[in-house]
Amino acid sequence: MPDPTLLDRFRTLGDLPVHVIWGESDGIVSTEYGKAYTAAIPGAWFTVLPRSGHLPQVETPEELLGAITG
Repeated sequence: MPDPTLLDRFRTLGDLPVHVIWGESDGIVSTEYGKAYTAAIPGAWFTVLPRSGHLPQVETPEELLGAITG
């Protein structure tokens, strides 16, 4: 499932506000990937959810909503 073109395509997002939210305990994709994705998107910012894994919308929905709306 890897997409070698993904990082290059992030640069085309331009001025869109992008907030990358990552579960600290994600056992599938590490936070280092999230940080790399964030760095590749102009103006993006990164938040780690400390009590979440790969599915924060299921595992900690209140924390995810707080990160989105906060």
